[in-house]
Amino acid sequence: MDHAQFDRAVRSISRPSSRRSALGVVVGALLALIGQAAPGAAKSHHHGGGKRHKHRGSITNAPEPVSGTDCIPGWTQCGLLCTDTNSDPKNCGRCGNVCTAPPQAHDARCRAGSCTFTCDNGFGDCNGNVSDGCETPLGTAAHCNACGDTCAAAQTCQDRVCTCLAATPALCSGQCINLQTDPNNCGRCGHPCDPTQICSGGSCGCESGLRSCSDGTCSPQGPGTCCAASECNDFNACTEKACVNHACVFPLKVCDDGNACTTSVCNPNTGCSHTAITCPVGQTCNPSSGCINA
Repeated sequence: MDHAQFDRAVRSISRPSSRRSALGVVVGALLALIGQAAPGAAKSHHHGGGKRHKHRGSITNAPEPVSGTDCIPGWTQCGLLCTDTNSDPKNCGRCGNVCTAPPQAHDARCRAGSCTFTCDNGFGDCNGNVSDGCETPLGTAAHCNACGDTCAAAQTCQDRVCTCLAATPALCSGQCINLQTDPNNCGRCGHPCDPTQICSGGSCGCESGLRSCSDGTCSPQGPGTCCAASECNDFNACTEKACVNHACVFPLKVCDDGNACTTSVCNPNTGCSHTAITCPVGQTCNPSSGCINA
């Protein structure tokens, strides 16, 4: 404050009507003294010495940076803020890229610089296309509990679980089976009945009118049928006795004793007989080649 300012202040205080004005003069003078004592403060006030500083998504007072930005390493300046574009849902991967939940989805987030979302219950992103969101309803045979969770051909999807129908409740090798009646899975998966048998009540057995054979097969009943060759007899000693597909067959015997010096014949009553041959005079019989010169 110079002398002239001091004199005016004193005169103002001496006049009661001007005390309010005088007080203003005094305050102004004091402020001027403060400004002269700290000129750097005024400069800082006018030129941004307390510049607003970007840091971790908030604005704080900090010293003016040397360069145009002052973000910590790994962060990016977006507008007035510094942010981590790896996790900021409003600047995901780049400034201004806002993560929003697509159709049938919620909980949009930014992970590793990419927008992610969670499908609503009952929907899945089965085509991998973010633009149409969670486009596929779950709970179907093709996408039962999740994308690609496909039920077997005979199954249905119930409450997001692949289930066999009540008529065929067991799953065997991807097929719904009734273990009580299936001849290929009788009583348990992979337990087949003989082709002549049926599966009833989970057990292999013979149909009505057939008889059960000791080998587990079923044979018709009546003449010419059999479970074994011992049941077959045509009362012919010149035939073999065989049971083929539960039917008796009688192929002719071959009466050959392998001896070239005998003749083999078969009598239906007595069977095969072998009579020695007589070689011409001067010859003998060789069992392998027959009659030869002596």
